[in-house]
Amino acid sequence: MAIALIIALAFRITGDFFHEWIGLAACAMLAWHNLLNARWYLGFFKGKYGAARLLNAAVNALLLCVFITAAATGAVQSKFALPFLGIAETMQIRQIHATAAYWLMFLGAIHLGMKWKTLSKYINPAGRHMRRIFQLAMFAMIICGAYSWADRAMFDKLFLGYSFDYWDEDRPTILFFFESASIILLVAYAAHLSLVSISSIFKQNKKNRKLERNIMKNFVNYIPTKVIFGTGTFEKLCKEKLPGTKALVVISNGKSTRENGYLAELEKQLSHAGVSYCIFDKVEPNPLKSTVMAGASAAKENSCDFIVALGGGSVMDASKAIAAMAVNDGDLWDYVLFGTGKKFPFKNKALPIVAITTTAGTGSEADAGGVITNPQTNEKTAVFDESLFPTLSIVDPKLTLSVPPRFTAYQGFDALFHSTEGYISAGANPISDMYAETAIKNVAGYLARAVKDGRDLEAREHVSFGNTLSGMMMSTGTCTSEHSLEHAMSAYHQELPHGAGLIMISLAYYAFFIDKGACPERFIQMARLMGNQNANSPTDFLDALKKLQRECGVDGLKMSDYGITPDEFEKFAKNAKDSMSFLFLNDRIQMSEADCISIYKASYK
Repeated sequence: MAIALIIALAFRITGDFFHEWIGLAACAMLAWHNLLNARWYLGFFKGKYGAARLLNAAVNALLLCVFITAAATGAVQSKFALPFLGIAETMQIRQIHATAAYWLMFLGAIHLGMKWKTLSKYINPAGRHMRRIFQLAMFAMIICGAYSWADRAMFDKLFLGYSFDYWDEDRPTILFFFESASIILLVAYAAHLSLVSISSIFKQNKKNRKLERNIMKNFVNYIPTKVIFGTGTFEKLCKEKLPGTKALVVISNGKSTRENGYLAELEKQLSHAGVSYCIFDKVEPNPLKSTVMAGASAAKENSCDFIVALGGGSVMDASKAIAAMAVNDGDLWDYVLFGTGKKFPFKNKALPIVAITTTAGTGSEADAGGVITNPQTNEKTAVFDESLFPTLSIVDPKLTLSVPPRFTAYQGFDALFHSTEGYISAGANPISDMYAETAIKNVAGYLARAVKDGRDLEAREHVSFGNTLSGMMMSTGTCTSEHSLEHAMSAYHQELPHGAGLIMISLAYYAFFIDKGACPERFIQMARLMGNQNANSPTDFLDALKKLQRECGVDGLKMSDYGITPDEFEKFAKNAKDSMSFLFLNDRIQMSEADCISIYKASYK
């Protein structure tokens, strides 16, 4: 229809050769348009659609007929065609051609009137009354223009009694005004429709190509961990087959595990299962390499044949490294693959691990990595090996009820960012997307509730579920450099909670990729998963993120509160690129050290 309206103007303002042959091309395109929409039109007769659709179909059909007539007569009377056909131009052919062109403008104006609601969206002067006046004025011009074009098309002068000649001097000036107004509106609307149609075609083709690439992308779904999820599952641990007879129980160096009764319950469960144990209670937040080596020595000295990790991400990460070093010689950094690590492979499989998570943040209960800090080199990086997957993981949301609001928020955003990073990662694939989308929806939908009311078990269940899925996402996909940037911060400032650091840099980090045009459709989808069903711009994700941070009371976090100063940004950037360079490879837009520094600067408070 847009093509029809544009070519209609060409009939009125251009020479014979142009409008006659362009008219023929327009006929073919319009015929194809009607053919494609035949099923759409025919659906009306089955009672599925309203009268407007039938009327629109009728106008389209008439436009097609008029186009054929105008183009055919125009071609016949062309100075190029007449000699070829051996005929002379006649007044009758000229009149038919002109009449068809006038009817074309009349039908175009009728079509424009049928699209009145659409037109109204583009008229929005200040004030409701002024807007209504403009709308009525435009509608009046369209109707009067259509009336005048119809008059031109009638040889018998049934309406106004004037000649059909467009430039007839006795024609009232007001009619020329209405006709001109209707032409301008038709062309403007036609141009709009054309741009929308072309844009839609390109967007759909791009979307189809993107979808095809995602569907065809390979993936490996290997998570050899038995995950038992649900409230009360911790109290049934003794019924599970445990992977050994003597456990090294690893807990944090804090008081919560004992004070909340979790350690006592674990001891009871192990006793019921006939398993002996010893306790290692020295794990700090952001666990250190020296702590891992001390834990490995404790496991060796007590002849432990498996590890039980009871705690949050730090405890589970430390437990994995302890399980590996309990059966391998040398120093942990001999086996680290990044930074100053010596990159040796583990010679022996790690001891089996039972993970019992008391927080909802890292997803370590479902992946094969652990993050450890080396204070001698100021490196905070990961240890990976397939044998570090827990054999058994207990995810009992009831154990998270005791987590304070502030740490609930920090841990929840860590879980969220695992999946948001994975979703925009170059390594995203169909199965990692499945995990990430569900994780984002659950964490974003319930985290604020869990922060506001720590005893809200339903909210805790959903956040815990999303956290475990984020761990599975990391096992099938990849995170991106946001985690590298934060690990550099907490490598130098161990007192900085990992989740808090991520929150501080998150808005500037994601804005970097949005500004560069990276995967806009994925940012829009994440905004929708976070609750904004009307999202249609990548920046809607930033708005959703700001809103969630506000609701959780963490929008005011400051780097300066943890002793971070701007003169450290350069070393942070270099550290991030060296210690966890592998995550930068997963970015869709490659980030330089200068880009990293700009993100730190934009995030600083």
